[in-house]
Amino acid sequence: MLRLFSIVATTMIPIMTNAQTCMERHNLLAALVDDYQEQVVGVGLSDDGLYIVEVAANEQTGTFTIFSTNAAGISCLVVSGQGYEDTTFKRGVKG
Repeated sequence: MLRLFSIVATTMIPIMTNAQTCMERHNLLAALVDDYQEQVVGVGLSDDGLYIVEVAANEQTGTFTIFSTNAAGISCLVVSGQGYEDTTFKRGVKG
């Protein structure tokens, strides 16, 4: 079963400005858990196959963070926000 995430962003804050925030994946995950109590709830592979894209969220508070990780294990923040909602689906089943 795959998890489809629906993000209803009442406030989306772009992380990327002139300088992108990047760090080793394990450090990013630790910060998301410690600071926001977010856990990875969704994952996918970019079309070019170069990046794993993940969504971390706190289902109680509704905060979420989207980040991408390259083959070297470096993760870069893409966006964060509020209003996260989770929807579960099965591959190949139309809803």
